[in-house]
Amino acid sequence: MATILNRRDFIAGGAIAGATALLATATGCAPKAPEASTASLAATGATSADAGKRSWEIAPEPITDIAEVRDFDVIVIGAGIAGINAAQAAASDGATVAVIEQSDQWTAHGSDIGAIGSSYQKAEGIEIDAPKIVNELVQYGHSWVSGNLINIWARRSGEMMDEVIAIGNEAGVETTASKGEETRTEVEAYYKQYPTSHSFGTGSITDDVWPTGQILRPIVKKAEAQGAEFVYNTHAEQLVQETDGTVTGVVVTAEDGSFVQYNAAKAVVLATGDIGGNEEMLEAWCPRFLRTMPTMYNPIEGNMGDGLKMGLWAGGKTQEGPAAMMVHAAGPNSPLQPTTIGWMQFNAHGKRFYNETPSNVATTNAMVAQPLHKSWYLFDGDFRDKVLAMIPENEDNFGPLVGEDIDSVLDKAIEGGFLFRGESLEDLAAQLDVPADTLKASVERYNELCSKGVDEDFSKDPRWLEHTSVEKAPFYAGVVPFGAFVCIFGLSVNDECQVLREDGTAIPGLYAIGNVQGDFFASDYPLLCPGLSHGRAMTFGRLVGHSVAQGKQI
Repeated sequence: MATILNRRDFIAGGAIAGATALLATATGCAPKAPEASTASLAATGATSADAGKRSWEIAPEPITDIAEVRDFDVIVIGAGIAGINAAQAAASDGATVAVIEQSDQWTAHGSDIGAIGSSYQKAEGIEIDAPKIVNELVQYGHSWVSGNLINIWARRSGEMMDEVIAIGNEAGVETTASKGEETRTEVEAYYKQYPTSHSFGTGSITDDVWPTGQILRPIVKKAEAQGAEFVYNTHAEQLVQETDGTVTGVVVTAEDGSFVQYNAAKAVVLATGDIGGNEEMLEAWCPRFLRTMPTMYNPIEGNMGDGLKMGLWAGGKTQEGPAAMMVHAAGPNSPLQPTTIGWMQFNAHGKRFYNETPSNVATTNAMVAQPLHKSWYLFDGDFRDKVLAMIPENEDNFGPLVGEDIDSVLDKAIEGGFLFRGESLEDLAAQLDVPADTLKASVERYNELCSKGVDEDFSKDPRWLEHTSVEKAPFYAGVVPFGAFVCIFGLSVNDECQVLREDGTAIPGLYAIGNVQGDFFASDYPLLCPGLSHGRAMTFGRLVGHSVAQGKQI
């Protein structure tokens, strides 16, 4: 019987070791999972009236046992791409800055940082229609998002990227810019891609550091040289506010377990990441994310939504739009994946359920949504010829997939439980615990549609029908390991990134950037602009850092 694991299975027990090895991706700085802090275990002052409320709906009692008070201009909570850029930008303008980070070092992951109009792009002759992208991103967010925030990223990201490039040049870190994956338009019809990507260093993982980490490293060093102080193994607990609601600091649990109050004369900037590690928040705002497996992007017990909680306790509100989850096929464990090839797909009932348009986002979402959290893609013994005939424009990309090593690749996937092989559909159905009669009927119907060249059931593009029939043994059923990267559901902000109250007024002194910032993504996590999430974090990190240090608007 085929077993498909989800997030709860992983966190619960023995599956985690083996599966983590299969899904392992090098982390930027391999942050350790934070332990529960003293304050987070302290009494919240909850009463019987609070019964049934979520943890973020019950503000904790103010911490008064303060061992030390430290004064700065700007406090940044979180040392990821957003927080690091905010800290360095503020320090470059003369502000005294403290960065509070719960892990033992700063963190980075991923390869691309998206921007429009950078000096590098101009030198390479890369031109992008920014207004068109703004409109398309608003559409992908189903108009739940702030067109103003997206427009600010589109207009200002090139300028902020040039600051990053200058720091990289000073440190000898090379900048490269993708001209777009033009061939991808032949593979992934659901999403266009614009050439917004910037990468750094080698452009690949080096010394267990992602390309984003290769540029963040000199930014951290630059910030420290300019006086910014990075305080690790320290957990932010609650914000400090004046009677009028102005945020003036944060109380943290220091590494020695004592409470320290960090005062901020100018601003507290939340840069604490997404909610992907908080099961309670996921249950409330994005339960489908729980159907996925965690990846090293989100260490277990990391990204717990701490900044969101603190912002809500301070009187802020969440974004209006639904959460946007980033879930992709988690790498090479499942060869010939349906995210790039239009194979037939079926669910635990043996039924076809989708038009099988290959897309990392769309295909993954459709498969995650299936009953019992189970689904497979199906191909037959003629897959070698079919893959190359299906996408002749991309023989350079797909030729190696069906090359001499393909049999060993398939065998490895079968051993790992990501692929199943049967000499008949009945054999395959038995392995998967799927009704054989239903699966056979689904395949027969699909083959009939392939012969017609018209998908009368799901309107699949004919180009994917011609070479995906399922006729020749052996038969292969693959499961996509759904790697969960981030789940973005953040605090509502204005154009200055100030956190908003329910009445739409800003909380003085409090800002949100990166994935704790709401209103930029909703419902969908489009691949329209490679590096968009990191580019949003970098851009608003730097803009807010300069803004609060200078006392000027963005």
